[in-house]
Amino acid sequence: VYSTENQLKDLDEKLSDEQKKNIGDAKTRLETAMKENKEDIKPAMDELNKIWSEASTEMYSKEQPGAEGQPETAGEEAPKGKKKDDGNVEEADYTIVDDDK
Repeated sequence: VYSTENQLKDLDEKLSDEQKKNIGDAKTRLETAMKENKEDIKPAMDELNKIWSEASTEMYSKEQPGAEGQPETAGEEAPKGKKKDDGNVEEADYTIVDDDK
């Protein structure tokens, strides 16, 4: 509940009015469950987490305009999982230091 209040303050300008209302309602439900109905705590917390997840996904997509669907340009990046082997291998001297001695 405390972290939700802080996040609402910090992200106020990034959240829509509907998101603020939904988060506030879910927070109120969780507060009520904590005081009056212990069995409703988990469902209320799950609902609050779900609403925050949806809101954060929407905020992230707004901050990354055009990030989805952009084709990658050829040669920009090596295929994932494979390193480009340029044949340059350097040998280096090293000393093992044992802190226990």
